[in-house]
Amino acid sequence: MNISNKYRAKDPIDRLIFENGLRIKNLFFDRGLDLLAIILNTGKILECKISDYPKLRTASTEQLSS
Repeated sequence: MNISNKYRAKDPIDRLIFENGLRIKNLFFDRGLDLLAIILNTGKILECKISDYPKLRTASTEQLSS
């Protein structure tokens, strides 16, 4: 992890996070659509299937909402 201003991240994802301030603003789960939506601070939305993640697939609705 890049915690020092003297270190430049080598990984492109680390660069987006540490140097460009990319952050997750919100998560939305919809079991009926098997959808996980990740809202970024840039306004972009990443979508993936809940069923792609074993721990999310077996989580209760209460666990997903907390």
